[in-house]
Amino acid sequence: MAASFASLIESTGTLIAVQRYASATPVPPSVFSRGIGWQGIAILLDGMFGTANGSAASVEYEIIAGYGPLHIRARWFDDIVNVIFGSPATVAAIVAYFLDSTVLRGDSATRRDRGWHWWEKFRLEIMTLEEKLDGGDDMQIDGCDAELQRASKVPQGFNADYLKVYYGKLFPCADMFKWMSYGNDGRHPACDPSFVRRREFSFTLEKDIYLRYLSFNNVTEFENSIKKECPFKIDIGPVYSADPAKRHAYAQGGGFTPVERELIFDIDMSEYDDVRYCCSGPDVCSDCWPLMTIAIKVIDTTLRDDFGFNHILWVYSGRRGVHCWVCDGRARRLSNEQRSSIVKFLHVYKGSDNGLKNISLFGPVLHPFLARSYTDVLRVHFEEKLLCDQKLLASEDRYQKILELIPDKSIADELHGKWQGNRRSSNAKEDLNVIRWEQLKHVLQSGKQKGQGLRRCVEEIVFLYTYPRLDMEVSKHMNHLLKAPFCVHPKTGRVCVPIDPTHCDEFDPSTVPTLSGLLEELNMSGAKSESLNELERTSLGKYIRFFRSHFLEPLLKSCKEEMESTYNAKLQQSKHSLSW
Repeated sequence: MAASFASLIESTGTLIAVQRYASATPVPPSVFSRGIGWQGIAILLDGMFGTANGSAASVEYEIIAGYGPLHIRARWFDDIVNVIFGSPATVAAIVAYFLDSTVLRGDSATRRDRGWHWWEKFRLEIMTLEEKLDGGDDMQIDGCDAELQRASKVPQGFNADYLKVYYGKLFPCADMFKWMSYGNDGRHPACDPSFVRRREFSFTLEKDIYLRYLSFNNVTEFENSIKKECPFKIDIGPVYSADPAKRHAYAQGGGFTPVERELIFDIDMSEYDDVRYCCSGPDVCSDCWPLMTIAIKVIDTTLRDDFGFNHILWVYSGRRGVHCWVCDGRARRLSNEQRSSIVKFLHVYKGSDNGLKNISLFGPVLHPFLARSYTDVLRVHFEEKLLCDQKLLASEDRYQKILELIPDKSIADELHGKWQGNRRSSNAKEDLNVIRWEQLKHVLQSGKQKGQGLRRCVEEIVFLYTYPRLDMEVSKHMNHLLKAPFCVHPKTGRVCVPIDPTHCDEFDPSTVPTLSGLLEELNMSGAKSESLNELERTSLGKYIRFFRSHFLEPLLKSCKEEMESTYNAKLQQSKHSLSW
C-alpha cells in the first residue's frame, strides 16, 4: 500500500517533468484526475491482494542494504516508513504540502507561490453531479473560485513569455491572413496566387531588433513565424510588384514598387496636447479620450457618405490613439497623388504659429462636409463634454488662449475684464465654463457684430479644440507601414482591439484586454471550461467576433463578388474578340 502511494506521486511527477522537458502541450487537469483515479483503484487492489511484481517506487537503498534507514523489529512498519521516505518525490511532495499549509498567506506574492491552486483543479474535476445538485457547488466552488482567483494572478507587465502564450493560444493568425489575402487564397480562376506573398510584413523583436520585408506564402508560414519570433510589434506594409524577400533582384530595373495598399489614417492623442489639460504625451484618460471619439465619428462619416467606402476598420492603437484601415478595392488601388488629395480634403488643422489661430475655414459659409461635422459632432462634444471636462475657461491662462483667437481686441478685452472680475458663478448649479462660453457666443454672434470674421470665430474655436488632427504622411504614401490589429502594446500591455464606430462613445481604453489579464482569464477558466476553446474563455473573444462578423466576412464577400465580376467581364471580352 505504501509503495503504491509513493508510486502514484512519482509517476505523476515523472509525467509532468517529461511533458515540460519535451515542450509538449500541458496535460489538462482532467487527464491527471482520471489517471489518479485509476491509480487509486490499483492501490486498493494492491492493499487487498498484494502485488506480483511490486510497485514502482524508489526503494534502491533497501534492495542494496537489505533494510531501509529505519530498522526496528517490526518489519511491516519498517517497510511502510522506508518505502514512503525512501522516495525523493514522495518526500518532496510531503514537504511541499507542509510548506503550502504553513506559508504566510497574508502576503500576496507568497500566496501566489503556493501549490494549492494546482490541487484545486482536481477538486473541481472530480466533483460529482450529485454534489452540485445537493448544494456542494455552492459550498466548494465559491471557496475554490476565491482561491483560484488569488492563485491564477499573473504579474502585470509585458514580456516575451507572456507573448508566447498569447500568440500560441489567442492571436487570430488565420483571420489576419484571410484579411491580407482579400480572397486570393482560394481556388477561383481569378485568384492571384502571388498576391499575399507580395505583401510586406515587419516584426519588431525584443531589444528593438527590426525585421522588415518579410513575406509568407500561406497561413502556416505566417503563424509559425509569429510563434517562433514572438514579435513585440507586427507592422503591415503594401503589396509590392514582387516578393519583398526577393526585392534585390528587381531593385535595379525599378521593378520593385508598391502597387496596392489600404488607405490608412493615424490619429495620435499627443497631437492635442495644446488643447487638453488633463494629460500630456502618451497619457490618456476618460476626460480627453472623447477627442478620439470625435475623430472616429467625423472621419468615418465622410469616408462612407462622401467617398462611398464601406469596408472600414477602426483599431485602438494600444496606448494613445486610433488607426483607420479603408479596405475597399478602390481605396487599396489609389495612387499617392489621390491619397494626398483625400488627406488634404480632410485636413483643417494647420499647426500652431506663435500662438495665433491655426484653423483655416475658407469661404463665406462652411463646406457641407465641415458644416455637417460641426453641427452633428464637433459642437455637441465641445459644449457637452470637453468644455467642462477640460475646464477650458476656468482659469485666466486657459481663457486667455481662447480670447487671443478673437480678431477684435476690444471685444477680447471686454470679455477678459468681465471674467477676471467674476471668478465664480452666481448660480452654483451652473458650470463656470458654460456661463463664460455662452457670454462669448452672445458677444460674437449678436446683431451688433457685422463682420463675418467675428461670427466665424466661434466655429474656429470649436474646430481648433475638437477637429481630428491627422498624421498626413502616414496616409499620403503607399509604402508606409502601420501596426497590425490585435498586437500588444509593449508599454501598456493592452491589445490593439477593433472599435465599433457606431458605438465608439462606449469605448473605454482603460477596459481593453491586457496581456497579463488574458493569461489570468485562461488560468481561471482552465479548470471549468474544457469544452470551450481558449478564445471564448477570454475577454478578447468579443473583439475577434466583431472583427469577423462586422468587417472580415462582409469584406471577403465583396472581394469575391468583385473577383467574379472582373472574371466574367474578361470572359465576355475574350468571347467578343474571338467572334471577330
